[in-house]
Amino acid sequence: MPSNKEPGHGVPKRQPRPEAITTARWWADHLRKPSSGRDPRVTAAIRSGGIQKIRKAIKDASVFEALRAAERRDADLTEVRIRAFERYLAEAIELELIVDEHHCTIHNDWEPDELLVRAAHRAGFDAGLAIFPVKSLTITRPGEVYARLGESGSGRRLPIIHT
Repeated sequence: MPSNKEPGHGVPKRQPRPEAITTARWWADHLRKPSSGRDPRVTAAIRSGGIQKIRKAIKDASVFEALRAAERRDADLTEVRIRAFERYLAEAIELELIVDEHHCTIHNDWEPDELLVRAAHRAGFDAGLAIFPVKSLTITRPGEVYARLGESGSGRRLPIIHT
């Protein structure tokens, strides 16, 4: 009789719940269409004032955008890979929701969260420093998914995807 447990986890394998699918879709959609939000370094420089700080931040942001473009090209982000990433991330979120008291936070600061890295690896591409939107996060709980795009972005509840 086949086992319904994932190897090494000891947790019954189950279809990801709608909240996990919603969260995974949010991250995958940012692979499909890169975010165009302002780089947080530029925002910080504008807040602190000083034209030299602002010029340096804009130059750094341009370098970061070049890195993002190069990493996206090297990752060869086909729709098949993005769909695989979305599926693997939803499974990983589901496991976190089971194991971690019904709560899963994914935060991409200047480096991607470990869940993003593992899902990308399983989907066949490298989750470099700039592939996912910087300073963004999702919080997944039963019945709710909260997302914030960028450091200065306003957070919002996402509509749950029911498949």
